[in-house]
Amino acid sequence: MAYVANFKTVVISTLFAFCTSAVNADEVSDSNNKKSIPEATKFVTQHKGTFNGTKLKYEAVAGETYILSKNEEPTAAIFSFDYLAADDNKNRPVTFIWNGGPGSSSNWLHMGAYGPKRVVVPSDATAPRLAPYELKDAPETILDVTDMVFVDPVGTGYSRALGDTDSKAFWGLNQDASAIADFIAQWLTKENRWNAPVFLLGESYGTTRAAAVSKVLMDKHLINVNGIIFVSQALDYQGSSPYVDDNIISYITYIPTLAATAWYHKKVDTSGDFEAFIDASRQFAVDKLLPALFKGNALSKADRKQIVDGLHRYTGLSKQYIEQVDLRINAFRFAKELLRDEGVAVGFLDGRYKLDERDDLTAAPKQDASKVIGPAYSDRASI
Repeated sequence: MAYVANFKTVVISTLFAFCTSAVNADEVSDSNNKKSIPEATKFVTQHKGTFNGTKLKYEAVAGETYILSKNEEPTAAIFSFDYLAADDNKNRPVTFIWNGGPGSSSNWLHMGAYGPKRVVVPSDATAPRLAPYELKDAPETILDVTDMVFVDPVGTGYSRALGDTDSKAFWGLNQDASAIADFIAQWLTKENRWNAPVFLLGESYGTTRAAAVSKVLMDKHLINVNGIIFVSQALDYQGSSPYVDDNIISYITYIPTLAATAWYHKKVDTSGDFEAFIDASRQFAVDKLLPALFKGNALSKADRKQIVDGLHRYTGLSKQYIEQVDLRINAFRFAKELLRDEGVAVGFLDGRYKLDERDDLTAAPKQDASKVIGPAYSDRASI
């Protein structure tokens, strides 16, 4: 569960309109009667916009890059959406971007965060809009400082295994990292950008992928990345697993998120400054709650009362509930408990959204209230 302040989105609509038909392009067969391999697709359009005050002309490229075996045979087609500024400087930075899952395409970061256009969804968590969905410029994108390549790993988006290769051959930490590293090396070669500063940007599990890819790039291709951007990092699985009851660390790392969600729904004192409130919740979690949980039953009654008071102050949950869960607030259960008196649950992806579930007595929500934004990010929003 994450507290999402806003959604930005992107897609160049003319690119997507051809993607389905492109897969049916003339196929190439070999003499060994192996499965035919279609020609790689590529569609290019020209655009212009103003990003962070900088006027730019840029090229949008939607297309495939084939991953090759040791025998130089295509084993997979990785689809990417590239945004390249019209700049003669071949050393302009390029950032490779992907989501997590690990079964997610780059759709969310592409259409909701970093691309030059975005799909419009309510930023105040009001009733979701219905189709048709509106595309609008996203002037906050980072295209003014770096080219962007949104990457769909094999089995997501339009990326797929080719020939006799099974998609499962790419579904492992090492296999995934190797395929993405191969893609980056081939992309840099194809675009003549080997001297460009290279950055990796991943979200959630994509942060794990980014860390792994950076090592493969160096070990296998002698490409040293200039930097890695972690969005909603999942490198620390203890700290990012709120559904494991005996995971003490997650009870610490999620406190600021719970506090922000409680603030939004006015279940805590909102008379002060929001940022100061969140900073105070973080300090409480690290300095007070963490040592208290590690003390276990050695925690004194006086210290326990202070912890209960603090958790109540920052999460908005009742002191009785906090005692019942033994100071350990499961983030998924929090989504159900925060507004239980109203008969609604809050979202996992976006804690501002609410859903009136039929069963008000379950410990945790059965579904994510924020899933209502999903249709806006589906392929039909880009056609």
